[in-house]
Amino acid sequence: MSKKIRDPAIFNPAAVTAEGITEVRRQEALLKTGALQSAIFNSANFSSIATDAKGVIQIFNVGAERMLGYTAADVMNKLFLCTALNATESLRSTREDQK
Repeated sequence: MSKKIRDPAIFNPAAVTAEGITEVRRQEALLKTGALQSAIFNSANFSSIATDAKGVIQIFNVGAERMLGYTAADVMNKLFLCTALNATESLRSTREDQK
């Protein structure tokens, strides 16, 4: 099934307006900004973990993956932060006890 194209400028180039061009440029700038934010956020130089009001993990970057040993896919929307930290601490304790 094909998508319906609603932008009249696609059918009639004369219908292009300054507002339409401005909107396209705004969207392009937003995409570039989002890409930059994503690159910064996913740098491995820091850990970033955020939860919703209930404590369910919503943000878990590469630095957090390295620090805690979980992948974002393992914890996002599935695991409470305190559970992840307690499990990690338990693993560390077990490893130290085995030394």
